Amino acid sequence: MQEINLKTSEEEKNIGKILKNDKKTPNSGGSNDKPPSKHDFSFFKKIHEKLLKSKMILGIGVVGVVCLVLLLVFCISQIKRAFEPEIALGNLNNNGKVLQDGESVYLGLSEGLFKETNGVLTKVSGDRATSIMRHGDSLYYLCSASQRSFDIKALKDGSEEPQMIKTIYTSINKIYVNQDSVYYVSSENGYGIRKISMKDMNESLVILANIVDFTIDDDILYYTDIAGKLERINLSKTEEAPFTIDSSHSIRKFQVRDKWIYFYSNRDGGLCKIKMNGKGFEVVNKNISNDSYNITEKGNIYFLDRTKTKICKGKIEGNSYKTIAETKITNSTLNIASQNLYYENYVSETSSITKLYRVKTNGKPANEIIVPEEKEEEEDIELDEVENKVSNENVVNTSESSNTTNTTNTNTVNTENTENTENTVETDNVEDVEKVETENTLNTDTENVVEENKEENVIDGNNKDNSKKDEEDNSENGGVITILTDEETSN
Repeated sequence: MQEINLKTSEEEKNIGKILKNDKKTPNSGGSNDKPPSKHDFSFFKKIHEKLLKSKMILGIGVVGVVCLVLLLVFCISQIKRAFEPEIALGNLNNNGKVLQDGESVYLGLSEGLFKETNGVLTKVSGDRATSIMRHGDSLYYLCSASQRSFDIKALKDGSEEPQMIKTIYTSINKIYVNQDSVYYVSSENGYGIRKISMKDMNESLVILANIVDFTIDDDILYYTDIAGKLERINLSKTEEAPFTIDSSHSIRKFQVRDKWIYFYSNRDGGLCKIKMNGKGFEVVNKNISNDSYNITEKGNIYFLDRTKTKICKGKIEGNSYKTIAETKITNSTLNIASQNLYYENYVSETSSITKLYRVKTNGKPANEIIVPEEKEEEEDIELDEVENKVSNENVVNTSESSNTTNTTNTNTVNTENTENTENTVETDNVEDVEKVETENTLNTDTENVVEENKEENVIDGNNKDNSKKDEEDNSENGGVITILTDEETSN
């Protein structure tokens, strides 16, 4: 009985194992197909995970490369910008005596309008030009016509004579050229801003007001009036009414940069800015104490410290600065072109004559402005003409002296022949009479020779004071005089 129980327990164990296996493999009922292994799915999962990781790595790499390229481009642009010349936005607010035009610079000097290329000055006009600006193929500028008037002129490229556009009566020596029209302030028929078309030369009124300053930027006309009100008008929309930007800060002169208007306010004690919509007023620089300043596209500002008589450079919005030049003129204009700052100063400490000087925008010395001396060349030409004239007169005098000598010798020979002929006459009375006549003839000839010699001596004396060449010619004349004197002595 015990054995039977043992076998039964073993069979039960085997049956239990079979049933257990059947639960694990429910598809095993007579079929030969094997179920897929769990390891096969894990393999694909690993591949999928690796692909996801590689995509993430690739994406991170692409983003990193793009960021690196953008950073490199930014660095290159900053380096390039650092070496690019500064573009001044306030030259016309400083009388516009300097204009950068590509590789050349135009300078309005007291001697005239000059073009500088590679350090060489070339005179293009005798006008003392201000408010110089380029539009198309012509150079536009103002030059003083009288104490209260200016001539607007245009000098076309390749032309030697400027075109006279109009004489205007104004105290504001500033012009702008926009859309083939010249804008200016005039006091004729009411004070205001007018324009003249370069196509048909028709003049029209833009705005009627007591203008103090005006600027055109991106087809927007900004202007201030005598009440200190700042307004703007869109030139492409003539029907649009003027928009008042500010009327509470007594703005007079101003400059525009990136839709911001910068101006000096004595009441607020420094350089201020305000948006073109009248918002965002702020005092940005306490170092500015007057209207003598010039801002650039790079965000720099050059200003005159009248108290210390120094010209300084700093950031528009900031209080740090450095001195780059000195001037004794308390109202010097500041123009910028080709990495140079141009300013006025007295030619000497004791002189009241001013001259245009320049210094590098980083404060280093710049080449001196040397104007070609045309007056000396004209004097040399006149001196050459005088010397040629004197030389020609000496040649004529020499020829006349030679003719006089030949005439005198001929007369002497004729006289001797007459004496010989008269000696052959038989009648003594006739011989005596003819001898007397011959002697008179000789005396007359001798006196004529002496007078001619005196005149030649005077001419020779004057010629000796003229030139070395005259002295050589006079020495020849002197030889003639000596011969005649010997003949005179012999007679």
